Amino acid sequence: MGAEGHEFTRDDDGVNTSADAETQAKKFIFANMVAAGIKRAQAKAAAKAEREAAKNDPARKAAKKALRQAKQAMTNALDEAKADAGVRGYKRGPQEATARVGRWERTGTVEGDAFSYTDAKGATKTTTKFELI
Repeated sequence: MGAEGHEFTRDDDGVNTSADAETQAKKFIFANMVAAGIKRAQAKAAAKAEREAAKNDPARKAAKKALRQAKQAMTNALDEAKADAGVRGYKRGPQEATARVGRWERTGTVEGDAFSYTDAKGATKTTTKFELI
């Protein structure tokens, strides 16, 4: 209420005084806390108003729309390229890579979303839970 500039009425031995919150609080030992709270609330309200103004900025909306359209165009081009590669018979072969499987780093091949590697005992394993390094 103090940050919004409302006035308060205080009864002091039958005498009513009306003033803002900061002035009323000066009569108490915690006046500095009231003043700090009012300043903090005013700063918060100003920041909120600034965010609202930025959100409704037409240039920002136009930039978001252009970015969305560019992403869609790139996705469409990639889909066409993949389809064209499939028609021509191109297949992406397995690639050798190093990946983290659990807490261990393994060297193996990545094919699609699967990683094949040889473990410490010499057995060949395949997993979909890995992180490329």
